Amino acid sequence: MVEYQFPTPHTWTVDEFIGFLWSTSYTAPIRENPSLAEGFEQDLRAQLRECELSGQLRESIAHYYILGRKPDPARISR
Repeated sequence: MVEYQFPTPHTWTVDEFIGFLWSTSYTAPIRENPSLAEGFEQDLRAQLRECELSGQLRESIAHYYILGRKPDPARISR
């Protein structure tokens, strides 16, 4: 069995990131209250733009896979 790991660079726009965030279960309690959701999104946008003036949010996504195969019975010594 062999495991391969490789990072993949990814860039989000602020809109893409917020859209992704709204699609997660973490934000379900906020989505249930429209006035809370509006304030949350406005605050998040302001803070993200303050951290990254370009509006381009960069990250490295870690991908990996494990490669294995069933042993050949003819090769197993007894």
